[in-house]
Amino acid sequence: MSTMVSAVPRQGEIECDHDLHAFLCGLEADSSLFLPDQLRERLIALDDLDAGFGGFNSEDSTRCTDSRLHQRAKTLRTRLEAANSELYQSVRSDIVRGGQPRALLHWLEDSAGQNESKGPLPGMGFDYRDELVSGVLQLREPSEPDLQRSAEMVPYQPTPVRHILHLIAATALAEDDVFVDLGSGLGHVPLLVSMVTGAQSLGIEVQAAYVASARECAQSLHLSPVRFIPQDAREADLSSLLAKDGNGIEICDAATGKLIRRIPWSLTTSTPGVQRTIKRLEFNAAGTQLEVSSNGENDLVFDVSSGQLVATLTSTQQGQFSRDGTTFVGGNGKHLIAWSTKDWSKLSDSPNGPDYVTQIAAFPEKDLAVVGGPKNARLVHISSGEEVAKVGLGYTNFAAFNRDGTLVFAYTSGGFGVWDTSGKQYCHKEGLGNGTIAISSDGRWLAAALVDGGTNVAIWDLKNLTGVCGGSAP
Repeated sequence: MSTMVSAVPRQGEIECDHDLHAFLCGLEADSSLFLPDQLRERLIALDDLDAGFGGFNSEDSTRCTDSRLHQRAKTLRTRLEAANSELYQSVRSDIVRGGQPRALLHWLEDSAGQNESKGPLPGMGFDYRDELVSGVLQLREPSEPDLQRSAEMVPYQPTPVRHILHLIAATALAEDDVFVDLGSGLGHVPLLVSMVTGAQSLGIEVQAAYVASARECAQSLHLSPVRFIPQDAREADLSSLLAKDGNGIEICDAATGKLIRRIPWSLTTSTPGVQRTIKRLEFNAAGTQLEVSSNGENDLVFDVSSGQLVATLTSTQQGQFSRDGTTFVGGNGKHLIAWSTKDWSKLSDSPNGPDYVTQIAAFPEKDLAVVGGPKNARLVHISSGEEVAKVGLGYTNFAAFNRDGTLVFAYTSGGFGVWDTSGKQYCHKEGLGNGTIAISSDGRWLAAALVDGGTNVAIWDLKNLTGVCGGSAP
């Protein structure tokens, strides 16, 4: 004889499941929850889901005895979080393009309720604005730093966004100010100040791991006015750190450091809160021309000997000279353009996009370019814009060809990889550096600034790809 024992739900459990079922039905029927402007409502729904069902990852965390209800709750949570992620990415795109982050400003300004009319609510509690800023900044939280705190030091505690906004309003921070945060932690105060006001911001933080994370965020959002220094605030020389460069573009002799030429450059634009911050400078092979990429504007080309403007390259950003200097390739979210450097006429103008451009590497001799954006890096034909292959997924920090144009190097948020020009991947490595990478002019050496490495730089021999990322060259 055998006996089977089955669990019989108690009356309280049945009632609980019935209430949760009704709660889920109400959320699932509300299609407006997934509209972009319903962020607060989605965050409230997510909090309610956590309260009703407990955590979603541990085995014994659910208060619900019906596994089908629990699965419905997990599915709904995933959809709500995806809608939030889409909103955060949209705000990030606004910031990267160099304009005022209108969507972010709308949310921050709209959120101040009547109870904050005379000042922010006291205390260190957080609200949905903190969730929003966290989703936009996407700061990487390092492991607990190993630092012996002295009596004057306190543990890191993020400042609620409402207090940062009150600080900005109370001090009337403006674009021509310099904001300093002593003990900046992960850097979200200087980052938010610069995003909202356009002011230059400086964060000083003793923990190098926190500084590395803050720098990564500033770089990914193209927030050039923000700097972070790994230093004890008690020892920082603010007189030198706060020096503002008003000398324009200075061209110097690399051997002697002697100033050769100064090209005037103004940061002011017609758009409030937007500066003409220089993001990239590149000489042609002969050193006779200088290309300047600035915040969200067309690239400019100057004659080095005279300092005169040679060309304004419309619909062109983040461009690159060919190795022989005869061609310049650049683009934006709609165009990929090859320019003749002889008379700066267009050689080709191909469709590009739909995303904005973060990096371009060109090898016109083989009609190839790598176009990097916020979602991936694509290997394309310059003359047609036709995609050959994707050579990296996620935000593109770096792209380059080797000297003979047979290999492609790309570093996206998915990691560093090496491909051939057919799109075959040879190796991949996550965490090679913080995204700041350079290759020597002879194609032999690769240098990368290390994550959590402070001022350290690692150098690899590209003849040995196994040592770089575990692969072998063709």
